[in-house]
Amino acid sequence: IPELNAIVQLRRQSQEDFVLNVETCGLQDFGMIMLKFYEYKELLEQAGVDVSALHHCVKEHLDRQPPHPGYHSSTATLAGSRSLTDQLFHSSLEMALRQLQNDGYVILDTELKTTSEQTERLQQYFQLKNNQHQSDTVRTDKVQFLDGSQAQQCGLEHSFNALMGIASVLNKHLDFRPSPHTPLAPASRECPLTNPNTIQMAEYGKGDFYIAHSD
Repeated sequence: IPELNAIVQLRRQSQEDFVLNVETCGLQDFGMIMLKFYEYKELLEQAGVDVSALHHCVKEHLDRQPPHPGYHSSTATLAGSRSLTDQLFHSSLEMALRQLQNDGYVILDTELKTTSEQTERLQQYFQLKNNQHQSDTVRTDKVQFLDGSQAQQCGLEHSFNALMGIASVLNKHLDFRPSPHTPLAPASRECPLTNPNTIQMAEYGKGDFYIAHSD
């Protein structure tokens, strides 16, 4: 692999055993190689390779990666919009902020609804979320993360823009507690909240559930 300045060899040692040999690369590069192997694990399994240890290697590699610092809240389409504040907080912003600071959370009862047509378009993106070592006794919902273009294809650009605008409202109005930590750019002490580039959509059919949990 010239880009990593590494030599990778997968050699059959016996009928059932394979030896993976990686030379001249560091831990980070080794993790990237494992990640690439993981992308093709089905082909490796078909060839008789035991890939049971691969998941652990990939998890350790991903856990070592620093979090993405996000994007500045001012880049959101509706950042600073008065209509956004009215839509999300129904002119009771002060009450919502007080509840957020006292309870640690606030429920925004908005008019962001999906039509049957939008829901139908979402089906191409939804996937059952009960395959993360969780049985259907834990959750039966469907979830997916959508970027701006995918949200637009589903007719949900308004919902996307509204959700992305929340950070700008909180940066402007919420009284953040002092922190000894220095924010990672593009965040700052004045605007500590940033945006991801996707929103999470979840679908619950009749009888679907997700047990109480904390992320």
